[in-house]
Formats: sequence, structure tokens, C-alpha cells
Amino acid sequence: MADDAATVEQLRAELRLARDQYTAASQEVATAQAAIAALRGQKADLVDEVQRLRPALSEALEQQTANAEVLRVIATSRADVQPVLDTIAERAARLCNTYYGSVVRIEGAEFRVVASFVLPPSGTEQALPPSFFTTIHDARIPIAGSFAGRAMTERRTVQIPDIAALSDAEYPRLRASSLGQSITRTFLATPLVRDGTAIGAIILRRQEVRPFTEREIALLETFADQAVIAIENARLFEELEQRNAELQESNRQVTEALEQQTATAEVLRVIASSPTDSTTVLEAISSAAARLTGSDGATVLQLIDERQTVVAAYGDSVAATAAVARSQPGWHTALVTDGGVPCLPRTPHDPHT
Repeated sequence: MADDAATVEQLRAELRLARDQYTAASQEVATAQAAIAALRGQKADLVDEVQRLRPALSEALEQQTANAEVLRVIATSRADVQPVLDTIAERAARLCNTYYGSVVRIEGAEFRVVASFVLPPSGTEQALPPSFFTTIHDARIPIAGSFAGRAMTERRTVQIPDIAALSDAEYPRLRASSLGQSITRTFLATPLVRDGTAIGAIILRRQEVRPFTEREIALLETFADQAVIAIENARLFEELEQRNAELQESNRQVTEALEQQTATAEVLRVIASSPTDSTTVLEAISSAAARLTGSDGATVLQLIDERQTVVAAYGDSVAATAAVARSQPGWHTALVTDGGVPCLPRTPHDPHT
């Protein structure tokens, strides 16, 4: 009996231990299930956050790609600003989701379009009429009284959310052309500013009423900064090329003057050293004349007893003089009597003439 009681007590103790372990395990399972539920909720939140951020990330990537493309064009078109302006007009129109983007430059009291890009119309947009390109692209528009002119004058970005909301007195030309042809309802202009002075602007248009967001405005201002850099680079490159050309011309003139002075000094030295030897002096003169003019040779003639006589020659001039005399008789006489400086072509009789 005692053994049976001990066995029962032992079983009861094991049962209690098993029950406690089960309870602890159940609590752990419940905790794990709660953690799983929490993780599922966090996962759902993360998925929602990713879905929410995906458009923004895509837009940021597009902007970075566009900026990189513009910078690449700037780097490869230092002397030609047109490819940069064309790229900026296209990227601005595409990234800001507008049908038309343009870059204008100031010329005196007016401005004109120097680059533009037109997106094909969507299902809700109308194709641009031919008169739009005639009016916008071929015209020089006065800065005063124009909306783009206001952005350039005030050197800040300006926007018209709805042109139809303007009064008849506000920008009448823009209002009439835009509403009359149903080509623009929302208008945005950002100035190109260099050293505190406006030199142009980037303009975007929308056919529907849809104001540009702060992100789109900031992007357009970035493009404006890049356009100014490209324009300044092209201007500096052009100035550098012009200065290099001027320097080369100056060096050429200095070299030519130095050669002339050297030749003159050489002739004077020969005169001083040979005061009674005219032949040596004349030969030095013919040699200097040939070198300075890049000629194959030079001849000095003297009229003696009404006959032309070669008194000094350099290079192949003796043979050349004889050939010219055979092919063009009388030219010596014209040269001596008239005092002119004829320039005769090579003759077929002698390759040295």
C-alpha cells in the first residue's frame, strides 16, 4: 500500500509539472502568435509605405537621370550651347508632364524662342495649331507687358494657375492667344539669371488647368541653373577662342617684324662691311627678299645702257628670270620704267618660275 501511495504521489507531481510546462508553452505560443501578428501588421505597413514611396522614388530617379544627361551634354558641348538648351527643353517638358517646353533668350528689349520641345497630344489634349508656331517661334516678343518678361524682370519663378481667371487687362496678348487657340491654361516661367541679370527663361505650358507643384518648380529652377552654366561656358569658350586667335595673329606680326628687322640688320651689316662692293650688298638684299616673301629665289636687275642686267640673284632666280623673259618679253622694261611690283604666274617653260 505504501508503494502504491508513493507511486500515485509521484504521478501527481509529474502531472503538475507537465501542466506547468504546458501553461508556459501556451504562453510562449500566444506571445509568438502576437509577435507574428505584429510582424504581419508591420509588413503590411511597410508594403503600404513602399507603394507610397515608389512614385516618389521613380520621380527622383528620373530627375537624377535627367540632370545627369544635361550635365553630360554640357560637358560634351562646351562650345555649342544649342544641344544643351534642346535637352533642357525636352527634359523639362517630359518630367513636368506638360505638352510644351521652351527656352527663350533676351535680345535687347525683346526675347525669342531658341529651343523648344512639343510632346504629342494625349487623349485629352488638342494638337497645336500651325499658328501657334508662327506666333511663338517666329516672333520677337517685347519683355515689357509679357508674362515671361515679368519672370525675367523680377528674376523669380512665376506661375499662372489658370489664364482664364486673368482679367482682360492682365497680359492681354497671352490671354488672347492662349484662350483663343485653346493651347494654354496653366503657364510657368523660370528666369535664367547670370550675375544678377536675367538673360532668358524656361517656359512650360499646360492645356488643362493643373498648377505646377513645388517639386516641379524646383526641378525647373535646377534646369535653369544648368542652362545658365551652359550659356556661360559657351561664352567663355568663344572668348578664349577669340583671344587665342588674336594672340596667334599678334605672334605672327611680331615674328614677321622680327624677321624683317633681322634681314634689314643683316643688309646694313653687309653694307657697313663692304662699302665698295655693291655686288655683295645686292646679293644680301636678294637673299633677304626671297626669305621674307617665301619665294624660291630673287633677282636684282639694273638698267644699264637701256638694257636690263641681272646684277644679283638668290636661289634659282637666274634661270627663272631667263624663262620669264622668253615667255613674257618686255616685262623687265615695264618693271624698271613704271616702278611697279608685278606678280607673274609660273610659266610652263620652267618649273622654277
